[in-house]
Amino acid sequence: EVVPRDTTLMDLRGQDLAEGVLEKAEELFPDAHIVRDVRIGGRTFSSDDRDIVTGDFTAADIPAFSDFFALAGVDVSAVSDVNVALALREAQPGMTVFWTVPLGGQSIDGDAEEITVTGVTAAELETALPRLPFVHTVTVADDGLSPAEQKALLESRPDIAFRWDVILAGQRFDQGAEVLDFEGQPLTAEDLAQIGEYLPLLDAAAELRLAGTGLGDAEIMTFADAHPEITTVWDTSLFGVDFSTEAEELCFDDIPLTVEDAARIEAMVPYMPNLTRVSMQRCGIDNDAMEEIYRRHIDTDGVKFVWMVQVYCYGVRTDQTWYTMYNCEYRWNSTLDHAENLKYCHDMIAIDLGHMHSYGDTYFFTQMPHLRYLIISNAAYDAIPELACLKELEWLEVHQTSFQDLSPLLECKALRHLNIVYKKVRSEEARRIDVDILKQMTWLKRLWVGGNMYLPPQLEELRQALPDTEIHVVTGTLTLEGGWRKDRAYFEMRDAMHMYYMTDDGHTVKINPFTGERSQYEWTNPFH
Repeated sequence: EVVPRDTTLMDLRGQDLAEGVLEKAEELFPDAHIVRDVRIGGRTFSSDDRDIVTGDFTAADIPAFSDFFALAGVDVSAVSDVNVALALREAQPGMTVFWTVPLGGQSIDGDAEEITVTGVTAAELETALPRLPFVHTVTVADDGLSPAEQKALLESRPDIAFRWDVILAGQRFDQGAEVLDFEGQPLTAEDLAQIGEYLPLLDAAAELRLAGTGLGDAEIMTFADAHPEITTVWDTSLFGVDFSTEAEELCFDDIPLTVEDAARIEAMVPYMPNLTRVSMQRCGIDNDAMEEIYRRHIDTDGVKFVWMVQVYCYGVRTDQTWYTMYNCEYRWNSTLDHAENLKYCHDMIAIDLGHMHSYGDTYFFTQMPHLRYLIISNAAYDAIPELACLKELEWLEVHQTSFQDLSPLLECKALRHLNIVYKKVRSEEARRIDVDILKQMTWLKRLWVGGNMYLPPQLEELRQALPDTEIHVVTGTLTLEGGWRKDRAYFEMRDAMHMYYMTDDGHTVKINPFTGERSQYEWTNPFH
């Protein structure tokens, strides 16, 4: 073909160009616009096309796109391997490379990140999603997918967040549901198995309510054991007591029980996450067996088992924080002449054993780590070494006692108020030992002693050694004179003991001068 030397357009389309012809034309006509065929994946395009729709092609065809000199947009929807489309986009950043994916009657943009579809099957999603590489959230707006299909999609595409309602045992649940409530709906074992199998579809669910579903305790407990990720709530009954597993307290008071019965109650504890207290007062199980039950749970799951013990002639709950003879709630039919059973009362904060003389084995003091107030006046003991265990003790009245050994109090660094008026001092050596011990107790705020206990030089030694301690020497018959009951701590102590207020000489005080409030426990005054 003869071509004019000044040609500006050379159309070589439709020709089977031999090797080197194109290069020869470009050399001879450097200013001419040469149009030719470009073959991609079995289709032929003109090199001056601005927009094309391709058929399927492979990565081997990508270099051919460089033959277009004005191509702006490429629709590659027919490409079977989306990675080839992504590679073309990377190789030709100046071109707009796009594709669409048919799904649920829609044409989805291949760059979509979030999509909402209806009327799709699981198979259609499985086919379409690989062609939507940027999608991170899929919302299915109808009930077209079964729980089994939903679960399979979650497992096959863990990189995508699916949003859909889930149908379990005939109930519809939003995927963000925190409570799955089947209360009052009859359920079968098969329903329960389905709920367990498809719980992963409801990853926000924290509580499953099964009260009134007709399921038995054993099968619900088996389910709860298999699914600790969700709290299972149901109603049940033991020994005539009806309760929900979301209860905070259980009460079996005055119901005859055995240790084996108690084991059935204990077996419910793992299924009751809100449970804090189980009361089993006067149930007939002995103290040591109840203490074993208490120890099994208090430090592991925080559940406190409570029973009643006999202290002297009174019944005392083991979770009680105070004990005093004047305001015990329950009178025991028989008598007990000691306080040993207080060893089961680990929550004690305030105890008044004044004038009781004998307590039995004083080991019980070692079992009260939080005891703050203690009155043991008139105690018939030369020593109570267990007092050294009372690390939180603030107030101690031990006046008019046979007490000899004060050394355990050196371990009571929280002690602020100490009354040892007319404690027996049987020798000069005992005086010296007492004074040497008291001089070390620099943490004391107040110290009351009797006038016949220590010699004047020894009292002066105490004042010199304890310059920040108020030391009062009682010379009369009132061991609590001189304002012992006027300090704020006295009123706090009486409140802790659930007792009325008194003056030093025994008269009732109705108003707390530090708070301006009336005593809550004035009615307990036995002298009214």
